Amino acid sequence: MNLPNALTISRLVAIPPLMFLVLARFDYHDQIAAAVFVVFSLTDTMDGQLARRRGSVSDLGKFLDPLADKLFVLSVLIVLVQEELVASWVVVVIFSRELLITLLRTVAASQGRVLAAAPLGKTKTVTQVVAVTLLILQRPYPELGLPAALAVGFAVVFTLSSGVDYLWRWRHVLLPGGTAASAAAAAPSGGAPGAESPIDPRAAALGKLLEDGRLTLSVAESCTGGLLAAMITDQPGSSAYFLGGVVAYSDEAKRTQLGRANLLG
Repeated sequence: MNLPNALTISRLVAIPPLMFLVLARFDYHDQIAAAVFVVFSLTDTMDGQLARRRGSVSDLGKFLDPLADKLFVLSVLIVLVQEELVASWVVVVIFSRELLITLLRTVAASQGRVLAAAPLGKTKTVTQVVAVTLLILQRPYPELGLPAALAVGFAVVFTLSSGVDYLWRWRHVLLPGGTAASAAAAAPSGGAPGAESPIDPRAAALGKLLEDGRLTLSVAESCTGGLLAAMITDQPGSSAYFLGGVVAYSDEAKRTQLGRANLLG
């Protein structure tokens, strides 16, 4: 087992002790619970970064990471409901959003698509971590009651907003026609309209070559207008080997962003 997967599994292992700490009754148990929650929440960022940096993205990691994230936060929230530190409807909202997006990811995967992380999704995670931490600490520190309530409000807003954002971005996945609709919507990014699959076989072969050789790639495009980058990032797990790309048409952009003049696409 590699280090990124070990970090992911550590979040699952930490759930029972964390729940015990919230329910326990001894000096500073809430403070310890909050510290444990924050420390293991940080592993959510670390495992992904390490996997991409080391080229050790695995199918196990892709499965476990989102599962660990959801169980880690929801299990603590359920205990906080039992302790009457947060309203039960908050957990219902968060759970419903996570279930809906999980189903959307499953449908997308059946069509050969991968739902990339969106900025609102990352913001949602941060607000949930802050809210849960303050909810735990409001018991020993009553003055944190108002900040905790505000944090919960922000977490709910971003949870709902990110859910709507995912549904809007990937609405074609749920349209009648399934794969065909997905392929048509993907056409501007390199897929052919009406094709059986939106994934270009050449890009898939390149991705396999890079992943097997633990190589990384970045692109600088002008004439192609970013189509190469789009084709590459259509591949599931492409974040393991694709560093990014730049689209520069004018000579000025080539000089300032790429450090080159008259660079052809």
